[in-house]
Amino acid sequence: MEKNFISIIIPTYNRSEALIKCLNALFNQSYPKSQYEIIIVDDGSTDDTEQKVKSLIKNPNCSIKYLKQENKGPAAARNLGIKNAKGDIMLFIGDDIITTPNFLKEHDLWHKKYPQKTVAILGYTTWSPELEITPYMKWLENGGPQFHYQDLKHGEFVPYNYFYTSNISLKKEFIKKKSFNELFPYAAYEDIELSFRLQKAGLKIIYNKKAKAFHCHKINLKNYSKRAVKAGIARALLAKLHKNFSINKKGSKEIILFNKITMPIWLLVGKIYETKKISPKLFRKIYNCYFNKGIIMGLKQNFKHK
Repeated sequence: MEKNFISIIIPTYNRSEALIKCLNALFNQSYPKSQYEIIIVDDGSTDDTEQKVKSLIKNPNCSIKYLKQENKGPAAARNLGIKNAKGDIMLFIGDDIITTPNFLKEHDLWHKKYPQKTVAILGYTTWSPELEITPYMKWLENGGPQFHYQDLKHGEFVPYNYFYTSNISLKKEFIKKKSFNELFPYAAYEDIELSFRLQKAGLKIIYNKKAKAFHCHKINLKNYSKRAVKAGIARALLAKLHKNFSINKKGSKEIILFNKITMPIWLLVGKIYETKKISPKLFRKIYNCYFNKGIIMGLKQNFKHK
C-alpha cells in the first residue's frame, strides 16, 4: 500500500537547542525519508535558530524547509507552514517534542485505516525521561491544564478539545480552507478554536497511543503561572469570537480580587509542594488565580492582527 507524504510543521521561537533535538529525532524515523518533509517556521527568533537550521539544510537528512516571519505567534506560523506544505497529511508538533522512531509510521498507518478526510489522528505525548519529573509536572499532564491523556483509551474517538498541536495530524484537504486564527498571540486556545470550527465541518479525532512522542521542556510552578496569564488572555479572545465560550465576568473578578491578597502565601506553599507531593487542589487554585487574571486582561484588550 502506498504511503502518505507527510508534512511535519514545527513553529519555533528562541529554542534552538530544543529544536535541534526535535529534528534529530525526526531524522531517525522508520518511515521512508522520501515520504516526509520537515517545515520549520521561525516566528521571529533572535537566538541562533536560523544559523543552526541552515547548517542542517546544507547536509540534509531529509527534506527540510526553513521559513522565517516576524513574531506573530504559533497560529500564524502554522498557517505559513500549511501554505508551503506539499504533503497529503499535515502533522503538527512543537519544537520541544522528541518523536519515537515509529512516530510517523503510526500516523501514516492510522490515516490509512481511517482515510476519511475529516478524521484526525491524535498521538500520545508525555514528559521526556531526560527530565526530572516533579509532582507538579505529573499533575500538569494528568488532570492539570497541560494534557488529559489519562482519560483516553487507545483507538477511541475523542472530543474536539483534544486537538493537541504537540502531536496531531490531519488531511491537508480538510484543513487548507480552515486555517488557524492569527488573532491568537500565544500558544494557547488557538488549536481549540480551530478544532471547534473544524468540528462543525465534521472533524473526528481518534487517539493512537502508539504514535508516541516526548515533551522535553522543563516546567515549574513559577513559569507555568506566567503561561496561565497568557492562557487566560487567549481564553478571553475565544469568548469574544464564539458565544459558546462565554465567561462569567463577575465571577472571574471576584476570584482575582480574593486571591490577590493571599497569593504570596499560596505561592510559597505551592513551591514547597511542587517537588514533594501532588496537590491537585492547591495547584489548581494557583493556576486559576493567574488564569483568571489573564481573562480580565483579555476582556479589556482590543485584539488585532500583528
